[in-house]
This record gives sequence, C-alpha cells and structure tokens, in this order.
Amino acid sequence: MGLIEAPFDGKDNFYLSHNFLYNSPEVVPNPRKLPSHQFEMLKRTRKNFKLDKIETLDTHGYYLKGRNKKTQLWGLFVGEVTVFEQIPMEFKNIIRHRYPETYEVHENGKVGYYNSEFELIKEPVYDDFYYLNIDYTNACALKKNGYWQLFDNSDGSLLVEGKAKSIEELQELWLNRH
Repeated sequence: MGLIEAPFDGKDNFYLSHNFLYNSPEVVPNPRKLPSHQFEMLKRTRKNFKLDKIETLDTHGYYLKGRNKKTQLWGLFVGEVTVFEQIPMEFKNIIRHRYPETYEVHENGKVGYYNSEFELIKEPVYDDFYYLNIDYTNACALKKNGYWQLFDNSDGSLLVEGKAKSIEELQELWLNRH
C-alpha cells in the first residue's frame, strides 16, 4: 500500500511519495498539498540522496526529513528547486521545533540538538529532551543521569545554575534565578 499525490496547481503529473511501505490504509499518511515543482524536487531529492522515505516538515515542502534507504537513518534537507543536506543522515529520528528552529536528534537511545543555523549544539548523549519557551526565552531542557538542566537553544549555554528532578522544578530554578 502506498500514497500517490497530485500537485495542487493542476499539472498532470503525479508523485508516488511513499513507495509501497504500508500494510494497511490506516497507516498511510495524508497527502501533502504541494505545487508540481516541489513534487519534482522531492523526486530528485529521493533519487540523489538514495532515500526511501521523505517527510515534509512545513506546509510548503522546503524543509524535508529524509531516510536513507540502506542505513534507515534520517537527515534534514532544505531547499526549493535545489536541496541541501543540512543535518547528516546519521539519526534514528529528527524532530523540528519552531520559533526559532531547533532540531532534536536521536541516536542510539540518546538525544541532542541542532540550532537554526544547522550547527550541532549538544551531542546526542542525553537521556531526554524538552523544548520550552519560558519568559520569552527559548530553551532546551536536557536530562542526564536523572536530572534536567536548561540550555539556550541557539548556543547551548547553561541558562540557570543547578539541576532539577522534573521540568516543573527546572522552571522554578529559572523563576528564582535572581
């Protein structure tokens, strides 16, 4: 079972976007509403990077999460017409957080993150990740050895001294930091 998508701009081409990867209709994703030139870009990206699966991470199809056919690991691709690999295909999963962009990456049961400039800020050596906006500050809470710490999402600097057992306790540390 697969998914064949038609572009919203009325062109007569179709895109077999997910091969025949699904065992039942219930697990086939909803079709994307993209223009024909973005479907052409998806086809080229799939072929050029040897991907078996592509997920769009925005409504326009400019941010793509692609899975390498051989390794089954994900990378992040960005572009319109020409696509660039921004995060290498080395991760079990990539999750996009918005405003500003932060990319949670999973590898070998551990988590880290990239910033909006696609720079690896924290290696995936942490046990858990939580993205939050607290007092107009975007932050990444990372858990290691049972304790959470709060880091700046763009440069990885520690935002508050101390460690906490829960996100709520971490927020209290933030609120009482002065």
